[in-house]
Amino acid sequence: MKHLLENWEETAERIREAERVLLAFDYDGTLTPIVSRPEDARLGEETRALLGTLSCRPRYRVAVVSGRRLDEVRDLVGLPGLIYAGNHGLELEGGGWRFLHPAGEKARPVLEAAAAELQKGLAGIAGARVEDKGLTISVHLRRVSREDRPRALETVNAAAARRSGELRVTRGKEVIEFRPAVDWGKGEILAWLAEKIGREKPGSPVLTVYTGDDRTDEDAFLAVGESGITIKVGGAGKPSAAAYRLEDCAGVKIFLARLRSL
Repeated sequence: MKHLLENWEETAERIREAERVLLAFDYDGTLTPIVSRPEDARLGEETRALLGTLSCRPRYRVAVVSGRRLDEVRDLVGLPGLIYAGNHGLELEGGGWRFLHPAGEKARPVLEAAAAELQKGLAGIAGARVEDKGLTISVHLRRVSREDRPRALETVNAAAARRSGELRVTRGKEVIEFRPAVDWGKGEILAWLAEKIGREKPGSPVLTVYTGDDRTDEDAFLAVGESGITIKVGGAGKPSAAAYRLEDCAGVKIFLARLRSL
C-alpha cells in the first residue's frame, strides 16, 4: 500500500477529474478512534465540520458506512446532509433513498434467539457484551480478560455452530458478529449506492473513494478495486486489498481537509 498523503497528487488528480465522487467512510477506527466502550466513540467537532462542508459540494456525496445500527451512527455523526448505511449495509437512509435488505427482516427471529443464548452464556464473563442491533449481533470482547477469553469464545462458537447456514459469523477488532447468511456487505451497498448516484446524471461516471480500518472493510476495498480509491487506516505491515494507507484518525482528518481544499 502507498501512503496516501505522501502520494497525494496522484489521488487528488483523479478526484479533481471526476464529475461525481462518492466519499464513503467507516465510523469506528476511521472517523473516530477505537475505544473500549463503543458508546464513547464520539466524533470530533473538526471532523464533523469537514464532513459537513464536503457534503455541501455539488460533486460530492458523503456517506458513513458502519457496522452500527443505522439510527445509532446517524445520531453519532449528527449531520442531516449525509447518507448513512448501518449494519454493514443491510440498511441505508439518506440522499433521498431508503434501503432495507429483505434477508435482514427474514433473519430477525433467528437473530433474536441467538442474542438470547449469547446473553445467557456470557452473563458470567466480566467484560463480555452482547449488542443486539436488530439486523445483526455484535459480541464485544475487548474488555474480556485473557483468562476468560477461551470460555467466551467457546460460548460464541457454540451459538454459531447451532445456526450454521442461517447466520454468517465474521470477526473484526475484538468483536465477533452474527449476520444473516446472505452475500451482502459494505462492498455491495457501495455498489448499490454508486449505481443510484450514477442515475442522477447518466453518462457521468461515479468515482468511489472508500476509507476503512477493519476486516469488515476488506470486502469494500475489493468491490471498489482500481476503479475507485481505497484507503486503509492503521494496520501498517498487514496485508490489505486497499491501495493506500493512513496511520490513524488524525491522518483521516488531514485527508478530509485536503479534500476540502481541492
